[in-house]
Amino acid sequence: MVDVGSAMAPFLVELVAKMSITRPEVLRVTPAYKAFEKCAQVFRAGSSSSQYHKSQQSDRIGRFWSYSWHGSRWMKVLTLLVQYNGLASILLGTFAAFVMLLLFSLGHLPIYERPSYNGEEGASLWSLAVGLLVSIVSFTSWKSRQQVFLDRICINHEDADMKTEAIFSLAGVLKASKELLVLWDTSWSDRLWCLFEMAAFLKSKNAENSRRVLIIRPTTVGPCSIAALLTTWSSMFGLSMFPLSGFGALLLAMSGFWAIVAFRGYFSAVEILEEKLNCTSFDSVRSACCDTQHVDEHGNQLLCDREVLNQCVAIWFGSTQAFEDFLRTEVSQTVVRDLRENVFTTTWALQVTSSLCLRVLFSFTAVIYLVWRFNTIYIFS
Repeated sequence: MVDVGSAMAPFLVELVAKMSITRPEVLRVTPAYKAFEKCAQVFRAGSSSSQYHKSQQSDRIGRFWSYSWHGSRWMKVLTLLVQYNGLASILLGTFAAFVMLLLFSLGHLPIYERPSYNGEEGASLWSLAVGLLVSIVSFTSWKSRQQVFLDRICINHEDADMKTEAIFSLAGVLKASKELLVLWDTSWSDRLWCLFEMAAFLKSKNAENSRRVLIIRPTTVGPCSIAALLTTWSSMFGLSMFPLSGFGALLLAMSGFWAIVAFRGYFSAVEILEEKLNCTSFDSVRSACCDTQHVDEHGNQLLCDREVLNQCVAIWFGSTQAFEDFLRTEVSQTVVRDLRENVFTTTWALQVTSSLCLRVLFSFTAVIYLVWRFNTIYIFS
């Protein structure tokens, strides 16, 4: 929030509408992994420590993160981790599993003896256990160096002047951004600045490119992906340790239940998103200045953000109504179709079900191990 008089409104409208930055130092980026340090400290609402030193000046921004502070912190973090660390964790986990598989097939690791069923006498849990462990560790600690703009890091919140310049340079920052990643939850569409960020980004690109580089991900994507991965891994553990009856069947059903709940939440979120986009209005969204009755903690009168931002959107699109219509037609249709068809893709399915492929190899190597052990006993007997 900026403590300026109403007389400054025309100047601010002109500044923001030009989509320029006040000075080059305002345009900053940070590696994506910096956002996850110290258990994603930057996403804590009450965090007061400065993170500005983690950013550096740049002339271009790879991806701008847009999100609402009023949504679930951990759902945002999990979705970002899946977005940036998911593939790396699966590849590293699968590699570790294959190493264990090789060691097991060569007889360097012991076999798990279990009650015989389906003609099998034993199994290897090494690949599943080590693969899952490596995946979890790399999922939480992988350092993605993709350059992003995150307001809590790239805006100096300790210097009031620099903070003010950065806030009113956001349109210019979005213009310099190649992609806009919206971490959508039910509170996002109700926040004035979130809608403004989308309006500025769409204005800065032509219509075709805007649809291509606008990425909207419900924050339920993270929990869904993790639930699907853990379901397949726990199922494979159960099949490796127990017959597919009794406790084994119970374990399989329990693991699948949470995945079903997560996916129901995702598709419910997509429906809510479609409804929100179709009824979004600048007149109904909320801003922090309006919540405080345009008075700061010292009793000073504040300029209403809505007064400035609404005029900027009207300049860009002709009117706020025109922007709202654009959201309800082209943006809504494209985004919803993308969320229904291009999020849980074949590539995604192969990643979260990688343990199924490993399970087939486990059975094969178990047979090799038993044959090798039998031949060894036969030779030395």
